[in-house]
Amino acid sequence: MRTILMRRKLSVFSIVVKIVSCILFFAVVWIVIRWFWLSYDWFPMMKSEIPEMFIPIALSLFVLILVWHEMSSANDKWEGLVFSLVTISSGVIMMNAEYLVEDATMKVISVEKLTDLSREEIRNANYLYVEKIEPDTSSYNYTTDSYIRTQSRSSDKFVFCVYQVCPLKDMEGAFVCSVTKDDLGYIGQSYEKLQRCASEFENNTRGTIKVDAVNARFFKVIHQSDNIEKYMEAASYLYGVPVSAKKDVVLLEISDDKVNGCWNNVVIILVTLVVLVVLLFLIYELSGGASLYEYDDSRKFSSEITHGVLSYLLLHKGNVLVLLPPLLMIGWGLYMIFNGYNPVGSNHQLFDESGACTPASLLVDGEWWRIVTSMFIHRDFMHIFGNMMGYAFGAFLLCRYLYGRDIFLVFLISGALSIVFAVLYSESSVIGASGGVFGLYGAFMSLFIGESLSFKRRKRSDGAILWFFVALVILAINLVGSFRSDISMSGHISGFVCGAIVVWLFRLIYYFFNSSYREFCR
Repeated sequence: MRTILMRRKLSVFSIVVKIVSCILFFAVVWIVIRWFWLSYDWFPMMKSEIPEMFIPIALSLFVLILVWHEMSSANDKWEGLVFSLVTISSGVIMMNAEYLVEDATMKVISVEKLTDLSREEIRNANYLYVEKIEPDTSSYNYTTDSYIRTQSRSSDKFVFCVYQVCPLKDMEGAFVCSVTKDDLGYIGQSYEKLQRCASEFENNTRGTIKVDAVNARFFKVIHQSDNIEKYMEAASYLYGVPVSAKKDVVLLEISDDKVNGCWNNVVIILVTLVVLVVLLFLIYELSGGASLYEYDDSRKFSSEITHGVLSYLLLHKGNVLVLLPPLLMIGWGLYMIFNGYNPVGSNHQLFDESGACTPASLLVDGEWWRIVTSMFIHRDFMHIFGNMMGYAFGAFLLCRYLYGRDIFLVFLISGALSIVFAVLYSESSVIGASGGVFGLYGAFMSLFIGESLSFKRRKRSDGAILWFFVALVILAINLVGSFRSDISMSGHISGFVCGAIVVWLFRLIYYFFNSSYREFCR
C-alpha cells in the first residue's frame, strides 16, 4: 500500500498555484491594512521595525502554516529547499508590499516659503521642500534619551540621542527639529565610561540645530504617530507650558530620506513571484513530482500534534491556563504600542505607567501588584519573542509531569519572586518574564533528577534524557547571557531556584490532600 501511495503523484500545477495564491492573499490584505494605517494615521509607530519587519515576518509564518502540507509533498531531499524558497519569497513580498504602500501614499510638497501653506496642508503632508526658511537661531532647546539596541550578530549598542528644537520666525508654534545619535559597544563597558561618553557627545552636539536649521531645505512632517514625546518635551521649555496643550504646533524634522516611487517595489514583487514559480516547477520536476504519500504523511503528523495538544488542554479544566502567559505578553505589548511605545527610546515613563516594578514603587510606595504586571512588560519585541519561545519549551517539558494549571502557577510564583529578588539588587525598573521561564526549567530539572534518584525508579526513554540535556544547554546559554549589565542575574537565578522549590511544594500538597496521587507514589 505504501509503495502505491508513494508512486501516486499530486498535480504540481495545483500546488504551485495554492502557494502563490496564499502569498498574494496575505500581501493584498497587508497592503489594504497598511494603506488605511498610513492614510488615516490610525496607530502609533507609522514607520518603525514593527510594520517594516515584524508584521511581514508574522504574515510569512501564516503562509508557511497554510501551505505546509503542499511544501511537504516534495521529495525529502528537496523539501528543505522548498521551505527555504517559500519563506524567503513570502518575506520579500510582504516587506516590499509595505514599502509599496508607504511610497504610494507619501505626499511631498515643494514651496518657496512655509507661509505659502496652511497648517492643515502641512499636517496632511509627509515631507516638505522649503526653498526659504527663517529659524529663530537666538532660541533653541534640547533634551536627551538613551536606550540599548539589540544586535543579532554583534554586541549590543548603547545609543545616546540628543533631540533639538528651534522655533521658526515665519510661523508661530512651528519648530525645526533634529535628532542626533551616537552608539558604542555596550558589552564590557563600565557605567561611568558610558556616562562620560554620553556627556561628551551631548556637549559636542547641543546647539548644532542653529546651523543645521538655516541650511536645511528638506523636512519630514512629524505626526502624532511618530513618537514625538522628546520633541514635545524640548519645545515645552520654550513655551513655558506643555506643548502638547497647543493644538497648532508644527514639528518639521530635518531629513535626508530619499523619496522613491512605488514602481520599484512592484517590480521586485513581480520578479520574486516569477522566480518562485519557476524554481518550484524546476524543483518538483527534478525531485520526481509531488508525492501523495508525503502529502498525506504531513497531514497525519499535523493531525496527531493537534490532537495531542487539544487532548492535553481538555484533559483537565485548568489546563487552558497554560495558554494565559503568552497571551498576556502579547496583550501588554499591544497596549504599549497604542500608548506611545518608542522603538528607539528608553520608554521609562511608559514602562512605569504600564506597571513596571522599581525599588521605589515596591519598597517605598508599597505597590506590590507591580511584581506581577512587570512580568508581562518587555523591552522590545525580540524580548517578547524570546520569552514566549522559552515559555513554550518549558511548558512542553513539564506537561508530562504537571497539569496546565500547575505549570501556570509555577511560572507565576517563580516569576513574581524573581522580580522581588531582582528589585533588591537593581536601581532601575525590572521587567520581563524570564524569571518565570527560568522557574519552569528549574521545576523540570528538579522533577527529572528527583524521579531519577527516587526509590521507585521508572524506565526512562532516550527521548526524556535527550530533552533534559537540551534544556541544560539552553539554560547554560541563557545564564552566560545573564552576565550583561542590563540583565538581572539575580532575577534569573532566583527564578530557577524558586521554580525547583515550588514544584516540590505542589507535590507535597498533592501527597497529603490527594489520595489517588498518594497511592500512585506508593
